[in-house]
Amino acid sequence: MSTHKKRQGQYNAIPLKQDRQQICVCYDVYSDEIIEAIQKGADSVEKVSDLTYSCQGCGSCRFKIEGLLQGIVCVSRE
Repeated sequence: MSTHKKRQGQYNAIPLKQDRQQICVCYDVYSDEIIEAIQKGADSVEKVSDLTYSCQGCGSCRFKIEGLLQGIVCVSRE
């Protein structure tokens, strides 16, 4: 069982090459859907939410989405 907790400005990003994981329980959104939204240009939690409906319920998936955003942006800038 992995945890993804915010630690003073740091995020435990979900590895990009990992099995499909449920990110948003409220709207049943999975990591591959989030990654696809980011690859289509979503560069913030709000934009990912607009495309996938994630983070529109309880908000507990926000840190996971931020981790994915951070991971993909870092990889694409290298």
